[in-house]
Amino acid sequence: MLIYICIFSLIVFSSCEKIEPKLGSEPGVYLSINPRAFTLENGEIVKRRLEVAWYGRQIEAGDRVVLRQNNNTLLEIEPSNYPDGFYTTDIQLPYPTTEDLTVPSCVFDYSVSLVDESGSELAEACLRNEPSWQSDNRETLAKMKIGSLMLAGTHDSGAYKDYQSQGDDNLVSSAVYAQEETLLSQLLWGVRFLDMRIGYYPTVVEEKYWIVHGIIKAHPASEEMNDVKKYLASSTDIMVFELNRFVQPTWDEAAHKEWKRILLREFSRWLVTPGSKGWDTTLEEIWNREGLPSNEGRIIITYNDPHTDPELFFPEVLEKWGDKHEPEDLRRYLEQEVGLAAGNPSYQPWKPNCQITPTAENILGGRWSGLRETAEAVNRNVTRWWRDEWSDLPATFPISDYILSTDMIRESIRRSLRMAAVTEAETGSVFGNFLDPLYKLF
Repeated sequence: MLIYICIFSLIVFSSCEKIEPKLGSEPGVYLSINPRAFTLENGEIVKRRLEVAWYGRQIEAGDRVVLRQNNNTLLEIEPSNYPDGFYTTDIQLPYPTTEDLTVPSCVFDYSVSLVDESGSELAEACLRNEPSWQSDNRETLAKMKIGSLMLAGTHDSGAYKDYQSQGDDNLVSSAVYAQEETLLSQLLWGVRFLDMRIGYYPTVVEEKYWIVHGIIKAHPASEEMNDVKKYLASSTDIMVFELNRFVQPTWDEAAHKEWKRILLREFSRWLVTPGSKGWDTTLEEIWNREGLPSNEGRIIITYNDPHTDPELFFPEVLEKWGDKHEPEDLRRYLEQEVGLAAGNPSYQPWKPNCQITPTAENILGGRWSGLRETAEAVNRNVTRWWRDEWSDLPATFPISDYILSTDMIRESIRRSLRMAAVTEAETGSVFGNFLDPLYKLF
């Protein structure tokens, strides 16, 4: 029997992908934050709606999805009425504070269950933040090479903005801002790969270095670095800070020299240098690196420019960006790259771009309203592809727009722990009940 999973956008668009159900796969459910934001005619703002998705089991009549907060039932639906495998609620989430995210928890106490007709719980999950998922599984992950993990990343990480009003429904905001959470919040939710684009503005007196998306300034670089420093000072996890592009032609030798001096000034306390192993360095070696504080975090920086310093910065991660404008084209491109990546040392690690890239013509012509809508069109499917179809691929740092509308953070943790179990088993060591952490976390 074939299942048809369809994406329907709010414009005239329908895309259905035919897939075979995975026999024997475990049923699952997850909560996410819908990326769309808009203003109704009456002036009411709609954004950050709580969404539930289910997978891994052919839904039967009598199955129910139950959404709770503080163990009080808020919503109960029959998933058989929603063949696309998800339901977007009317519940709008506030932005959690830093204090809300500092400790792993079910954010705002939201949880969801998939229940069969008899009342048996088939799967459960919550809206969980993961500020310390590596450290929480330190013993399990210690022997893993940092480049062999799956690390969930954000695309254009520093281009974030909260939707405020109808005034944000413009071409610049729609096409520039790819995230909604600050860098600190992204890291506290569990993101471990930041994709940064740097602009240099020599005539701006107050701040010459900015985080940009294209030619548009998003935030001062100092503001973004302070967010990262706050995280590193409060965590013992390892993150990757990729300086992906140096956009303006104003970058010269002096600009690079000054920028590298700033990076060292801000991050040397936590900076992991590549040494002779680079991406083959184990997490244990990184945590035990001499000269770095034992009770604080670690940062790996890649400097994607010929002005890099190989003594300080890790080798550039192989990037694969298809520049695709439609969900079907993105799927075909990623499928091709996944085929090339399997067992290929040049893809270890690699960074697949899992977002659609609309053109100005796409937005002005009404094909897409912006990056929020394109994220809604692909992020559920991207999650499913990595979870169900490309589940064994290691050494992957996939990046997405509006990361909290995916389940990629949870998938990265699941996969990294699973790969660690396989690595341990292959060495002949006694690993014990290695699935226990998975069930505890998820």
